[in-house]
Amino acid sequence: GANDYVNKPFSNNEIVIRTNSNLELIDLFDTIRNLSNKDFLTGSYNRRYFFESGQAIFDKALRDQRDLVVAMIDIDNFKNINDTYGHDVGDIAIKEIKTLLDKHLRSSDLVARFGGEEYCILLERITLEDAQALFEKIRAAFEANTIDAHGTTIAYTISIGVYYGLCEDLEHMIKRSDEALYTSKENGRNQVTLLQKP
Repeated sequence: GANDYVNKPFSNNEIVIRTNSNLELIDLFDTIRNLSNKDFLTGSYNRRYFFESGQAIFDKALRDQRDLVVAMIDIDNFKNINDTYGHDVGDIAIKEIKTLLDKHLRSSDLVARFGGEEYCILLERITLEDAQALFEKIRAAFEANTIDAHGTTIAYTISIGVYYGLCEDLEHMIKRSDEALYTSKENGRNQVTLLQKP
């Protein structure tokens, strides 16, 4: 993994300069990696990173025949927030999703912003009962939460669609959780709908 060398004899000054140069290069690589993997607005992982990392998790679960959880989260009536308060307030509401999810999820859980106000979550090593309790807790946390947007206090709710099980591929699991999310929206919003394998 070496990318530089120093000829003998060398001065202490040369060592310091070359070391600092390589440390700056490492920081630059980290910055580029974060820019390609993370959403600019929220700092959440993006859709591309979700599929790359999620595929490895899915493949391992498939080998072990171990159930996974895929959940889709979406802000209820988000267009009304943008239309009433403006897009900058809408951005604050989207950022709040990451803040609350970080409080309730494990550091090992995969969370990504899929676009707009929609987030996707992939969980492993969790029972059906614990998954139900977790997402109900997250839903209730949003219902009780308020955000301060330029002196205006705003409350909003989310709908959640959850799929528990193991499909033939990760995209089908996402599709099933999306169907569950649609059911939550159709049935009045601010609720969790859970689908599971037959």
